[in-house]
Amino acid sequence: MKKPTLLFVEEIRNSLSEKVVSRKDICLVLLRFKQSMFFDELYLKKTSAIPCFILNKEVGIKDEVRKIFTS
Repeated sequence: MKKPTLLFVEEIRNSLSEKVVSRKDICLVLLRFKQSMFFDELYLKKTSAIPCFILNKEVGIKDEVRKIFTS
């Protein structure tokens, strides 16, 4: 059975994000914002294998979406 995919918007590390990144029953994709990258080095290392898109809130959303789909 194929695992469901979850797009998880993460701005800060908290108990919910800790639980979500630890789950093995889902395919997780992270969405983070450049202006909210307040994650410590250990957490970034822990989540480094998870696909992650980083959006810049100061850039137009169309440009950011185009960047995601052309990478």
